[in-house]
Amino acid sequence: MGYFELIRQRRYEEFCKIYREKARLCRTMPEKYGDVLPGNYMYALLGLGKCAELIPVCQEQIQLEREASVKFDRSSNYFWNGLSIACLQLGQYGEMAEAIRSAVKAAYQDLSRTESPCLMYWEAVIAGDEALKKDAKRLLRTRLRAKGAAAPDFASARFLLEKIGEAELRQELRLIEIEALYFRALAPAVFSIAVKRLEHGDAAGFQATLKEVQGLYSQNPIVTMTFAYYLAELRLTGSSGRFFP
Repeated sequence: MGYFELIRQRRYEEFCKIYREKARLCRTMPEKYGDVLPGNYMYALLGLGKCAELIPVCQEQIQLEREASVKFDRSSNYFWNGLSIACLQLGQYGEMAEAIRSAVKAAYQDLSRTESPCLMYWEAVIAGDEALKKDAKRLLRTRLRAKGAAAPDFASARFLLEKIGEAELRQELRLIEIEALYFRALAPAVFSIAVKRLEHGDAAGFQATLKEVQGLYSQNPIVTMTFAYYLAELRLTGSSGRFFP
């Protein structure tokens, strides 16, 4: 059993303890500690709601990527995304906006390059940042001009821009035949539905749909590999002390 299984089982404290003790062995003993990675540590800290602790972890990894970008750009959106979520939860909206704007510029992103722009849209609505939402819409429109934008990978982007409705969004995702990939796409899609409800003034619908995202865990714990799952957990539990709405 790999150590990521601890995160799938939501045994976040155990993973954090192992990370702090064994992370240095990730490269020298990959057969045993290959998944004791900073990215998985980020998930564990999000799961624990330790956003203040997560910020320096993300900043350190971002700096390491910068230092490695001598011959070519090695930046990724991964830790920028995590940093923006931590800042959102702590009410640091200016830092949140700066982080997510850096995320969408990173060289390495998901194949459709829509994960960070969707996250930007979510955070803009939650934080009430109209300028950031405008930027998110512009980026999403750009992404939808890419070749293959009719694929299910782009469904959440199309939904946020109101090119498709909720029923159509869910229907498109059912075209994904591999169960793990389906649930990894479903969690952010349902979170997008929640955000749209909040955007339209339906706070109760927002909270109810967050609970739907949270409930996906019981169907497939692979959702612990999505930012949407942790955002739903954080917003529902008020782990940062700033429950919204």
